[in-house]
Amino acid sequence: LRAIYCWFYNYHIYQAIDLCKISKNTYLKIKDLIMETIGEHTEKMNMIGGENIKVQFDETAICNRVIISETSNVYEEIPRLTWIIGGVVECNCREFVLEILPNRKASTIEDFTRRRIKPETICITDGYL
Repeated sequence: LRAIYCWFYNYHIYQAIDLCKISKNTYLKIKDLIMETIGEHTEKMNMIGGENIKVQFDETAICNRVIISETSNVYEEIPRLTWIIGGVVECNCREFVLEILPNRKASTIEDFTRRRIKPETICITDGYL
């Protein structure tokens, strides 16, 4: 998620690899995968999952360009707080969804899942979502 955030906000490559704690080559591979996947899905907002398909979800919070590593204790009222939620289909890393959300209230996450996750999907989370 960090690499995608850096790509989305057009970070300089050295800022991105420092924030993500990954090598330059790894970041460039992630950027290539993002561009390839975007090219495949530009005509429609994709829904992922489906009957008996497992999708792993995670969320992260970013505030003033700092990634908050322990999101379970984050207060929603923090100014300039950005939430990113992502889901990846197990066994197919090219099938994923990613969105920036204004908060992680139940109603916001429910709206996200209705728009982006197919019915009958098996959702795997770290416990918060």
